[in-house]
Amino acid sequence: MVRCFVAADIALSVKELCTNIQNEIAGVDADFKLVEERNFHITLAFLKYKGDSVVPDSYIEPIKNVLNKISSSQKKITAVAGPVLYIPTKNFLRVVALHIDSPELEQLRLKTIQELSSLGLEPASNPAHLTLCRVKSLKNKENIIEASELYSSERIVFEINNIRLVKSTLSPKGPVYENLAEFGF
Repeated sequence: MVRCFVAADIALSVKELCTNIQNEIAGVDADFKLVEERNFHITLAFLKYKGDSVVPDSYIEPIKNVLNKISSSQKKITAVAGPVLYIPTKNFLRVVALHIDSPELEQLRLKTIQELSSLGLEPASNPAHLTLCRVKSLKNKENIIEASELYSSERIVFEINNIRLVKSTLSPKGPVYENLAEFGF
């Protein structure tokens, strides 16, 4: 059984923006965990099977086949990173993320969910975003919001030219990601 998801990579300029926002957040008094820079990605779909957050090993090759099929007809995607997004809301803050806006990416996300559902999987997904930090408690959440809002007007246009199937192994220090397959377009 494998915990995995489908992701898209981001441009270096977007990583730099994410790091700048994280540097602002890092200095505040609040209870949160920053996402490590090497783990930055745009999640298109978390893969579930029969309500469980893991997928049987026997599904990995069929998943790769579906992703290969999807990417073979996909053209490069133009997207805009920004503004900062608060999930689910500022009042009940759990995640600080960077919104990723692109009609083409949304079409790819929905197509990925539809195609993977045909395998009997239950892909779960939120609109495209890039997680910057996870908030552990609401104590001093205002400090996180204030720090991240310094970048509220930032926008970066970038291209997406691949999707990846990523294995996620949970550890006490945070998730460890391993690429199972990458598909360019």
